Amino acid sequence: MVLVYVHSDGPPIFINKDMLTWYLLSLKLRGRKTRNQQSEPVHDQHLLCLPEINRANHDQDLQTHEQTHSTVVEERRKKTQDSWVVSIKETLEQVNSDDDMNKWGKICIYRVPHYLHVEDSKSYFPQTVSLGPYHYGEKQTQSMEYHKWRAVNKVLKRTKQGIEIYIEAMKKLEERARACYQGDIEMDSNDFTKMLVLDGCFVLELFRGTVEGFQEIGYAPNDPVFAMRGLMHSIQRDMVMLENQLPMFILDRLLQVQLGTKSLFSNLIAFEQCHIDSGNNITSYIIFMDNLINSSEDVSYLHYCGIIEHWLGSDSEVADLFNRLCKEVVFNPKYSYLSRLSDEVNRYYSRKWNSLKTTLKHKYFNNPWAYFSFFAAVILLILTLSQSFYAVYAYYKPNS
Repeated sequence: MVLVYVHSDGPPIFINKDMLTWYLLSLKLRGRKTRNQQSEPVHDQHLLCLPEINRANHDQDLQTHEQTHSTVVEERRKKTQDSWVVSIKETLEQVNSDDDMNKWGKICIYRVPHYLHVEDSKSYFPQTVSLGPYHYGEKQTQSMEYHKWRAVNKVLKRTKQGIEIYIEAMKKLEERARACYQGDIEMDSNDFTKMLVLDGCFVLELFRGTVEGFQEIGYAPNDPVFAMRGLMHSIQRDMVMLENQLPMFILDRLLQVQLGTKSLFSNLIAFEQCHIDSGNNITSYIIFMDNLINSSEDVSYLHYCGIIEHWLGSDSEVADLFNRLCKEVVFNPKYSYLSRLSDEVNRYYSRKWNSLKTTLKHKYFNNPWAYFSFFAAVILLILTLSQSFYAVYAYYKPNS
């Protein structure tokens, strides 16, 4: 098919229709390609910008992480340094408190130096029984703990006393006993006190049995420990070791508790009654205290004033002790070294005012609130009397 294109200024032009179609399609494709080429750089630039943005964010996060990590490390280092300084100061304070001449002077039970026992520990360390805190609880001496309890049980049955008396007596000596040992003793107060009671009573039973005879103090002839055979040689060997010792004042105090105040005073009074030239000072003292003490309140007051000290269970036991000691005792107060003091006390007691004052104090003014109540009652009585007086006075002499 042929198209005719007529131009006004010239001859007509003949154009093939198919060629014209292909020409228009080529122009259209070329225009589309041109538009695509113009849009591609923009698209590529956008794609290239994304990694740049991500890289910038990554660098910023990395810098923030490094700063945070540095801060944490610095804080940890500072905290560690502060703890280190505190530890040094505590060590210096401990050394300063330990560096005391009085403390070193109290030590009397030492540890064997390492270079001496490193080659032959059996010559320096107990193998059968442990005494004191240095080898307390070691495996090779555990079997003897049961026999220590047996010794304590024998002592309590023989003296008819409670274990509380021994525990209280050792509690009062705990600090002094700890100072006798070299270095720090890693035992709490209860374990240390229990150890003193067990070991001390065990040693005293061995001494008593050696002197008086173990059978005489209640042990069987074939006892595995408390007999002059068997383990006795090994026990005696352990008792002479340097690290296996108890302070002497511990044994002395336990012995005093075992003997008992009543037994001691009773025998001293009996000796004075039997021996003419011995005097009567002990008897005078006991009778004087018996006259002063009639109840547990008297014992409490004397203890508060520092006149007497006791390790018995209660104040009533002390009062009962003094009230029973001098029964059937022959005594002439004129020949007592406390006769003058006794006369002064009796004269003071015989005055009615002193007796009345003491009675009022014990019965009616035995607490601070009683004094406030008394003064309030006195003031109220005075006000009542004043009111009554002025009422009567106004009645007989009215105002003019």
